[in-house]
Amino acid sequence: MSRNPFKGTDTDQPGLAVLLILAALLFLSFQDGLVKSSNALSSLWQIQALRAFFNLCLIFTGLVIARQLALVRPKNIGAVAAIFR
Repeated sequence: MSRNPFKGTDTDQPGLAVLLILAALLFLSFQDGLVKSSNALSSLWQIQALRAFFNLCLIFTGLVIARQLALVRPKNIGAVAAIFR
């Protein structure tokens, strides 16, 4: 039985919750190390762009692994297109 963290549940899963928290802390510490190593060579906006890019990669990787990529597709493409006009 595979567990999907994006699907609703009627029971608590403390083991999965602990695992997700530890994974998030691991990713945050890796990201902080990556940003600190490039800190001396980059300006503030480059550091923030690097962090944003890394976060988007993690989000999309998680969605692909969980096979829930449809969660980020817009239901109404006209509403999304209106933002970029």
